[in-house]
Amino acid sequence: MVDSPVVHLFTVEARIKRALRRHLRQLGFGRTSSGELALPDDSKDSLRALHHVQRQQRLRCERRFVQREWGLLCEYFADGREVDPAKVRPRLELVHAKTWQSRLFRLASLTWSVPVSQGYGRRLRLLVWDASNAKLIGLIGLADPVFNLRARDEFVGWTLEDRRARLVNVLDAYVLGAIPPYSMLLGGKLVASLVSTAEINEIFASKYSRSRGIISRERKGAVLRGRCGDAG
Repeated sequence: MVDSPVVHLFTVEARIKRALRRHLRQLGFGRTSSGELALPDDSKDSLRALHHVQRQQRLRCERRFVQREWGLLCEYFADGREVDPAKVRPRLELVHAKTWQSRLFRLASLTWSVPVSQGYGRRLRLLVWDASNAKLIGLIGLADPVFNLRARDEFVGWTLEDRRARLVNVLDAYVLGAIPPYSMLLGGKLVASLVSTAEINEIFASKYSRSRGIISRERKGAVLRGRCGDAG
């Protein structure tokens, strides 16, 4: 008599796989004819829907922070009647840790439809102000890019040695966009255009041009030459 294969339904591995499949179905993923995961489509609405559950979890975790800070920081969020598109004058402000500006950056980032990460490695956080009314236009968050990213390297035409030598001069825009009502006035495009300004180059240079690599201990002499990201 040949023993039939035994399927273990209640192992930890099996439970994790079932939970993962169920979660992916809830998010809207389907399967192709070859069994690969597939999105319903590549629209922004679909991407937002995929992050909806995570965003709701994030908002629940941040509920006490919002309740504590909103009354103190709400004055910096513009009402539509306070914005004159013809008078908008953007101004950049570098954000330092443990300041009210840092808390404002955190609070404003909760308006993003895709949850915002904290970034890692070298980081620059900036508030974009409207100098005409002292209201917040949007946010810029720059951080070290992912080192191993084949699609990027092939698009740029980098070899492994190119990447090692040049990635030190690149930052990834992990937060980039405007908040309402500026987001309804092409504010996201405005914020994205500011990423290439001389002010940000100077901020980067003052903070990182003399820094040494954590592993190599070499002074890199970094000069900001590239930014990657998408306006929100």
